Amino acid sequence: MKFYHEKFKELQKNKGKSLTELANSLEISPQYMSNIATGRKVPSKSQAVHLAIVLEVPVSSFTDLPKYIRKEDSKYYSLSKLELIEYIHSLKDVHIPQNADVIKEINFSLFFNRLINTVILINDKYKIEHYSDKILKLLNSKEKINGLKVSNAFPLKLANALIPQIKAVFETGLPDVQIKNINGENKKVYTSLMIQGVNKYCLLEIVNFTTDSKMLRDEIKVIQSQSQLQKYIDNMDDCCTWYGGKAEDGKIHYYHLSSNFESMFGIPNDELMKDYNKWNKGMNKKDLELIHKQLGNQNNCSVYAYRFKVKGKGIRRFMAWNYNSMIDGKLVTHGITRDITDCIIVKNPYLFDSAE
Repeated sequence: MKFYHEKFKELQKNKGKSLTELANSLEISPQYMSNIATGRKVPSKSQAVHLAIVLEVPVSSFTDLPKYIRKEDSKYYSLSKLELIEYIHSLKDVHIPQNADVIKEINFSLFFNRLINTVILINDKYKIEHYSDKILKLLNSKEKINGLKVSNAFPLKLANALIPQIKAVFETGLPDVQIKNINGENKKVYTSLMIQGVNKYCLLEIVNFTTDSKMLRDEIKVIQSQSQLQKYIDNMDDCCTWYGGKAEDGKIHYYHLSSNFESMFGIPNDELMKDYNKWNKGMNKKDLELIHKQLGNQNNCSVYAYRFKVKGKGIRRFMAWNYNSMIDGKLVTHGITRDITDCIIVKNPYLFDSAE
């Protein structure tokens, strides 16, 4: 959908932004900006995201869904569902040095043999660019990757084939950065890399960065069998499970427990609840107040994570999931929501920092 001039003018007035100001912030001519405002020109992805941030409207207001997202998948994964605006607004109290591009999140998701990816880079102008173009070019090419033809590769094989290319993007595309909170405290920056297979165990891993730009961990694992998955789980301290919830009076109350949790986890729901209640007692008042503040008393609020220590029982399957994180004291949602089961979930240390 393109914005017509009347709507655009209304947004400008509400935000106190002139066409010239918007043009300057995008480093384009006022005439080109005028063409975008009147719908004669469609902005690029980075321009669309920038305008959406400035005017606080959905990115989809300025651009159609990417052509490489199938129509039947768009309800699960679209530019508007990436929560880009919320994500970037959450970074406003972070000082980002002049001209420092910072990768904050990378999500790779496999839907029916198609790789959909988004790379978010943010500098002091909140400009968005896409290193992922390098990978998209690979996917759209007719060449074989590591002997596999991309167009008909099974997701797991495609993930294996793409790992060297993805690692190459990391090696060539990450600038040195330093990020501090406004109060001067060091801030950890986590870049998450996720490749999620459909109906087969695939790949998910986290890459961590700190303010001194040192890579703490760069592991890429592919889980290809039930026994391998179980071994991986056994080596984890805990596992993530995802619920809907409601915050009232400093306590979390469930409004939804998936009816197929028992079949997915092989553990009765009441046992999961007991484990949750034990863990919840360990949360301090500050954590509860934070969740309460973020979720309020809404009837339908964000999905977020609880941590369970599952001893000696193992976990057979996992849910598809939203990627939620605490960014500067705010609960921020990224990623996708999808009702499929055979996925793996690896804990994100950033998510649980406050609950340790």
